[in-house]
Amino acid sequence: MAFVHYRSPDVRPGHVGESLRSRSVTDVWARVRRFLAECTDDPAPRSVTLRVDRAVDDDGSAAVIATEAARELGDGTEWRSSSGDEQAWEWSVAAASLDRVVTTCARYEARPRIHVNPAVRRHDSPRTPQVWATVAYEIALRCGVEDTHSYRPGWGQSQLRAYLGYNEIWLVLHFPFADFSPELERTVTAIETTLGHSLSRKRMKIYQR
Repeated sequence: MAFVHYRSPDVRPGHVGESLRSRSVTDVWARVRRFLAECTDDPAPRSVTLRVDRAVDDDGSAAVIATEAARELGDGTEWRSSSGDEQAWEWSVAAASLDRVVTTCARYEARPRIHVNPAVRRHDSPRTPQVWATVAYEIALRCGVEDTHSYRPGWGQSQLRAYLGYNEIWLVLHFPFADFSPELERTVTAIETTLGHSLSRKRMKIYQR
Protein backbone atom coordinates (compact mmCIF):
# COMPACT_ATOMS: atom_id res chain seq x y z
CA MET A 1 0.00 0.00 0.00
CA ALA A 2 1.38 3.41 -0.98
CA PHE A 3 0.46 6.94 -0.01
CA VAL A 4 1.78 10.45 -0.57
CA HIS A 5 3.27 12.14 2.50
CA TYR A 6 3.76 15.89 3.07
CA ARG A 7 5.56 17.43 6.05
CA SER A 8 6.24 21.09 6.80
CA PRO A 9 9.84 22.22 7.31
CA ASP A 10 11.17 21.67 10.81
CA VAL A 11 11.10 24.49 13.34
CA ARG A 12 13.95 26.96 12.77
CA PRO A 13 15.14 30.11 14.60
CA GLY A 14 12.38 32.71 14.61
CA HIS A 15 9.85 30.38 12.95
CA VAL A 16 7.63 27.50 14.03
CA GLY A 17 6.12 26.54 10.69
CA GLU A 18 5.09 27.84 7.28
CA SER A 19 4.18 31.52 7.17
CA LEU A 20 0.72 32.47 5.97
CA ARG A 21 2.09 35.95 5.26
CA SER A 22 -0.45 37.92 7.24
CA ARG A 23 -0.12 40.01 10.38
CA SER A 24 -3.80 39.57 11.21
CA VAL A 25 -4.65 36.78 13.66
CA THR A 26 -8.31 37.06 12.64
CA ASP A 27 -7.46 36.57 8.96
CA VAL A 28 -5.18 33.60 9.60
CA TRP A 29 -7.70 31.92 11.89
CA ALA A 30 -10.44 32.35 9.26
CA ARG A 31 -8.22 30.60 6.70
CA VAL A 32 -7.43 27.76 9.08
CA ARG A 33 -11.12 27.32 9.89
CA ARG A 34 -11.96 27.28 6.16
CA PHE A 35 -9.36 24.56 5.56
CA LEU A 36 -10.71 22.46 8.44
CA ALA A 37 -14.33 22.84 7.33
CA GLU A 38 -13.83 22.20 3.62
CA CYS A 39 -10.87 19.81 3.43
CA THR A 40 -10.98 17.72 6.63
CA ASP A 41 -13.35 15.95 8.99
CA ASP A 42 -13.27 19.19 11.06
CA PRO A 43 -12.45 17.67 14.46
CA ALA A 44 -12.21 19.41 17.81
CA PRO A 45 -8.67 20.58 18.61
CA ARG A 46 -6.43 18.14 20.45
CA SER A 47 -4.81 20.92 22.47
CA VAL A 48 -5.09 24.71 22.85
CA THR A 49 -2.49 26.88 24.57
CA LEU A 50 -1.97 30.61 24.97
CA ARG A 51 1.40 32.10 25.91
CA VAL A 52 2.57 35.58 26.89
CA ASP A 53 6.32 36.22 26.63
CA ARG A 54 7.97 39.13 28.39
CA ALA A 55 9.91 41.52 26.15
CA VAL A 56 13.62 42.17 26.55
CA ASP A 57 13.13 45.70 27.89
CA ASP A 58 9.88 44.98 29.70
CA ASP A 59 8.12 47.81 31.47
CA GLY A 60 5.57 45.59 33.19
CA SER A 61 3.29 45.34 30.16
CA ALA A 62 3.57 41.54 29.93
CA ALA A 63 2.33 41.10 33.50
CA VAL A 64 -0.63 43.37 32.75
CA ILE A 65 -1.51 41.33 29.67
CA ALA A 66 -1.17 38.11 31.67
CA THR A 67 -3.54 39.48 34.30
CA GLU A 68 -6.09 40.39 31.63
CA ALA A 69 -5.77 36.95 30.03
CA ALA A 70 -6.32 35.32 33.43
CA ARG A 71 -9.66 37.10 33.70
CA GLU A 72 -10.73 35.35 30.50
CA LEU A 73 -9.06 31.97 30.94
CA GLY A 74 -8.41 31.49 34.65
CA ASP A 75 -5.06 31.06 36.31
CA GLY A 76 -2.15 30.17 34.05
CA THR A 77 1.34 28.85 34.74
CA GLU A 78 4.15 31.37 35.21
CA TRP A 79 7.64 30.42 34.07
CA ARG A 80 10.89 32.26 34.75
CA SER A 81 14.45 31.36 33.79
CA SER A 82 16.98 30.73 36.56
CA SER A 83 18.70 34.02 35.72
CA GLY A 84 15.40 35.90 35.76
CA ASP A 85 16.08 37.28 32.28
CA GLU A 86 13.19 35.38 30.65
CA GLN A 87 9.61 35.18 31.85
CA ALA A 88 6.40 33.82 30.37
CA TRP A 89 2.84 32.87 31.31
CA GLU A 90 1.01 29.96 29.69
CA TRP A 91 -2.55 28.60 29.67
CA SER A 92 -3.58 25.14 28.48
CA VAL A 93 -7.33 25.24 28.03
CA ALA A 94 -10.22 23.06 26.86
CA ALA A 95 -11.50 23.23 23.29
CA ALA A 96 -14.58 25.08 24.57
CA SER A 97 -12.34 28.07 25.37
CA LEU A 98 -10.82 28.23 21.89
CA ASP A 99 -12.78 31.33 20.79
CA ARG A 100 -11.60 33.23 23.87
CA VAL A 101 -7.99 32.26 23.15
CA VAL A 102 -8.26 33.48 19.56
CA THR A 103 -9.88 36.74 20.69
CA THR A 104 -7.18 37.33 23.31
CA CYS A 105 -4.43 36.58 20.83
CA ALA A 106 -5.93 38.91 18.23
CA ARG A 107 -6.25 41.72 20.76
CA TYR A 108 -2.47 41.87 21.16
CA GLU A 109 -1.43 40.66 17.73
CA ALA A 110 2.17 41.31 16.77
CA ARG A 111 4.52 38.92 15.06
CA PRO A 112 6.64 37.27 17.76
CA ARG A 113 10.33 36.88 17.11
CA ILE A 114 12.75 34.49 18.76
CA HIS A 115 13.34 35.42 22.39
CA VAL A 116 17.04 35.65 23.30
CA ASN A 117 18.94 36.52 26.43
CA PRO A 118 18.71 40.30 26.97
CA ALA A 119 22.49 40.47 27.35
CA VAL A 120 22.85 39.53 23.70
CA ARG A 121 20.72 42.48 22.51
CA ARG A 122 20.20 41.00 19.08
CA HIS A 123 18.11 42.92 16.57
CA ASP A 124 15.47 40.16 16.47
CA SER A 125 14.80 40.24 20.21
CA PRO A 126 11.16 41.15 20.88
CA ARG A 127 10.75 44.75 22.05
CA THR A 128 7.12 44.36 23.04
CA PRO A 129 5.37 41.53 24.92
CA GLN A 130 4.56 38.63 22.60
CA VAL A 131 1.14 36.98 22.78
CA TRP A 132 0.63 33.82 20.75
CA ALA A 133 -1.42 30.64 20.74
CA THR A 134 -0.92 27.09 19.55
CA VAL A 135 -3.95 25.10 18.35
CA ALA A 136 -3.18 21.46 17.46
CA TYR A 137 -5.38 19.07 15.49
CA GLU A 138 -5.32 15.49 14.31
CA ILE A 139 -7.20 15.49 11.03
CA ALA A 140 -8.47 13.23 8.26
CA LEU A 141 -8.42 14.76 4.80
CA ARG A 142 -11.43 14.77 2.50
CA CYS A 143 -9.86 13.82 -0.81
CA GLY A 144 -12.76 13.37 -3.20
CA VAL A 145 -12.39 9.58 -3.27
CA GLU A 146 -14.95 6.94 -2.31
CA ASP A 147 -13.58 6.77 1.25
CA THR A 148 -13.46 10.47 2.09
CA HIS A 149 -11.13 10.08 5.08
CA SER A 150 -7.44 9.66 4.33
CA TYR A 151 -6.55 7.83 7.53
CA ARG A 152 -5.49 4.19 7.23
CA PRO A 153 -4.17 1.98 10.07
CA GLY A 154 -0.39 2.14 10.13
CA TRP A 155 -0.14 5.41 8.24
CA GLY A 156 -0.20 7.71 11.22
CA GLN A 157 -2.60 10.63 11.43
CA SER A 158 -2.50 13.85 9.43
CA GLN A 159 -1.81 16.84 11.66
CA LEU A 160 -2.22 20.59 11.73
CA ARG A 161 -0.78 23.05 14.21
CA ALA A 162 -1.81 26.68 13.91
CA TYR A 163 0.49 29.21 15.59
CA LEU A 164 -1.60 32.36 15.98
CA GLY A 165 0.51 35.43 16.59
CA TYR A 166 3.35 33.89 14.64
CA ASN A 167 0.64 33.38 12.00
CA GLU A 168 2.28 30.21 10.79
CA ILE A 169 1.13 26.62 10.36
CA TRP A 170 2.80 23.22 10.61
CA LEU A 171 1.37 20.33 8.61
CA VAL A 172 1.73 16.58 8.23
CA LEU A 173 -0.57 15.37 5.46
CA HIS A 174 -1.18 11.79 4.30
CA PHE A 175 -2.93 11.59 0.93
CA PRO A 176 -4.57 8.27 -0.10
CA PHE A 177 -2.97 8.26 -3.54
CA ALA A 178 -0.25 5.87 -4.71
CA ASP A 179 1.43 8.38 -7.01
CA PHE A 180 1.46 12.01 -8.09
CA SER A 181 -1.85 11.77 -9.89
CA PRO A 182 -4.23 14.47 -11.18
CA GLU A 183 -6.51 13.59 -8.24
CA LEU A 184 -3.70 14.40 -5.82
CA GLU A 185 -3.05 17.71 -7.54
CA ARG A 186 -6.74 18.64 -7.35
CA THR A 187 -6.76 17.84 -3.63
CA VAL A 188 -3.62 19.87 -2.96
CA THR A 189 -5.00 22.79 -4.97
CA ALA A 190 -8.19 22.75 -2.86
CA ILE A 191 -6.10 22.86 0.32
CA GLU A 192 -4.01 25.73 -1.04
CA THR A 193 -7.15 27.66 -1.97
CA THR A 194 -8.65 27.42 1.51
CA LEU A 195 -5.40 28.32 3.27
CA GLY A 196 -4.29 30.97 0.77
CA HIS A 197 -0.89 29.29 0.91
CA SER A 198 1.20 27.16 -1.46
CA LEU A 199 2.50 23.73 -0.48
CA SER A 200 5.91 22.79 -1.83
CA ARG A 201 5.63 19.80 -4.18
CA LYS A 202 9.28 19.05 -3.37
CA ARG A 203 8.22 18.12 0.16
CA MET A 204 5.80 15.43 -1.08
CA LYS A 205 7.11 11.88 -1.03
CA ILE A 206 5.63 8.48 -1.85
CA TYR A 207 5.68 6.06 1.10
CA GLN A 208 5.13 2.32 0.91
CA ARG A 209 3.49 0.32 3.73
